[in-house]
Amino acid sequence: FLIRPLGSFRLVGKRESIRINEVLGPADYAGDRDHLRRFAEALAAFQAEAWRSAHHSFTAIAAAYSADGAAAFYVEICARYLAGGTPAHEPGTVLLDRK
Repeated sequence: FLIRPLGSFRLVGKRESIRINEVLGPADYAGDRDHLRRFAEALAAFQAEAWRSAHHSFTAIAAAYSADGAAAFYVEICARYLAGGTPAHEPGTVLLDRK
């Protein structure tokens, strides 16, 4: 299968973070490889705590691929982090505060 890593998340009530992947289709899936590359680069910037770069990249991805909910999700997270809402622990991990 072709998968797209979506990042590390710590779920409500859990102590350890988990990595979440999106299954896109069979290994020969003819999806947009440039889209996947751009998302991987934006996610790497997010995980490196480069919030401004990640925000810029995810915003461009969300504009080009309006159905990409993961990119839109990260646009919001990066905007929150840029406004000073960065978590004290595991900043490259998304902390989910509700189920």
